Amino acid sequence: MNRVDLAIVGLGRIGRIHAENILSMQGANLKMIVDPILDIDEGFKTRGIQQSKNIADLFSLQKIDGVIICSPSNYHVEQIKELSKATKNIFCEKPLGLSIKEIMEVKSLVDSKNLNLHIGFNRRFDPDFSSLKSSIVSGKIGDIHMI
Repeated sequence: MNRVDLAIVGLGRIGRIHAENILSMQGANLKMIVDPILDIDEGFKTRGIQQSKNIADLFSLQKIDGVIICSPSNYHVEQIKELSKATKNIFCEKPLGLSIKEIMEVKSLVDSKNLNLHIGFNRRFDPDFSSLKSSIVSGKIGDIHMI
């Protein structure tokens, strides 16, 4: 199996969740965490994960298959534009942008650079997810280990 090398931008609550999920997956490798207000996390350091305050440091990595953006919303568009210079695969937490104009700029960028851009979206009110929750609460489904 080929390993997928990933980086995270933003190590707040959701960034830490994504980091731990990546670290628990076979075939995934977290190579770098970038956060401008980052204090070096010894737990990540002992796992060999590079840490930086500067997004430009991502460009020095030999191979990066994708980046997960978990930064504050007002930085998403700027970071997508910057990261599109180094990778084709970007996952960005919601929202993509704070205005229609920004979102359309990113759409143009995605189209012109053939980016593989995915946006996180909470689906808790989706009928399938609501049905799943009801089945869990009612005991129809056994112990859940991970979703």
